[in-house]
Amino acid sequence: MDDFPVRFGPYTGTVDAYTLLDVRLRSSLPAVPGGSVNVTAQNVLGNAHREFVGSPALGRMVVARLTYELPSP
Repeated sequence: MDDFPVRFGPYTGTVDAYTLLDVRLRSSLPAVPGGSVNVTAQNVLGNAHREFVGSPALGRMVVARLTYELPSP
């Protein structure tokens, strides 16, 4: 994302340029038919950045989710 100006009420300034790399993986669980694990990693490189003037800096976030689908009757 290139840098860009912000003029919104009291929020005036420039948001610095930043680059993000997001990754999403999904894998079935062989030991659990119908089971899977999903992992989403946002900002994998961990570059602290702001997406709006006056907002807090954002860093890396990783979320894992286990899913189980019931078999069809």
